[in-house]
Amino acid sequence: MQDHKFSFMVTLDFANWPPEKVAYDLSSIGYNGVEWTVSHWDPDRDPVSKLAEIVKITEKYGMKVSEFNVQRDLVTKPKEVRMRHSANTVKCIERAAEVGIDGINVITGPASWLPEHLTINSDISEGEAWGIFTEAFDPILEAAEKNHVYLNLEAVFGNLCRDYYSTVELMRRFPSKWLALNFDPSHYLLYHNDISWCIKQWGSKIRHVHMKDVVGTLGVQDRDFIFPLLGEGMMDWPSFFSALANIGYSGFYSVEYESMKYYEKILKNDPVRAAKLSFEQLLALSPS
Repeated sequence: MQDHKFSFMVTLDFANWPPEKVAYDLSSIGYNGVEWTVSHWDPDRDPVSKLAEIVKITEKYGMKVSEFNVQRDLVTKPKEVRMRHSANTVKCIERAAEVGIDGINVITGPASWLPEHLTINSDISEGEAWGIFTEAFDPILEAAEKNHVYLNLEAVFGNLCRDYYSTVELMRRFPSKWLALNFDPSHYLLYHNDISWCIKQWGSKIRHVHMKDVVGTLGVQDRDFIFPLLGEGMMDWPSFFSALANIGYSGFYSVEYESMKYYEKILKNDPVRAAKLSFEQLLALSPS
């Protein structure tokens, strides 16, 4: 296996576990990093000392924080909710810089799976959506530039930024060194993007990668498409790894586990089993 760095996004039941246990279990499996989320630390709820302790615990077990996952919906209504999400993201950036985390995962929204979801309605145009997003995003980008923290934007199905072409518009509007990408191929595939070509076009803008497969057609999740176990979907993994190697990518490959029926029915809601299974898949799919 080439010298890839593998991390795991601590969703599933990991979200309710103490950081020490999460870090111990992931390091025991063989992971090099942890992608922590706001379920373990939220600046509106927790002191920065708690985030510093999470970083310390991660490093204690020989791992790194691959990125900190925030993912606040910035295209939600009403305005006060949207701007509260923006302010929370700004605080995440400032505190991340204090403890040495150099990248946070963000999305544009709308995000129907997130708490406090009040999504845009069908009466709003895409142009209007860009307007309300820009209002919320401007202070976030300003904070990222000031604190030298990368915004690893993830294109997500159904979002304002959902594939290569809609994300190009984001980069055109905000030409900043500190606006980067978390590249998740599953969403690009749903929009029939050429994954290898997209990777080549993005080049060094890609600073973090999510490992997630997909099968089906764009529509309603769990009816028209699912995010299955790695290797069971439509993703051409050899070309994916080859394309990233060709642009000199040396960052983390982070598992975002979303095969939920398998998790519930077969793995019995055991996140360690999900992490172990995913690690085996990573080893099998990555170049030897």
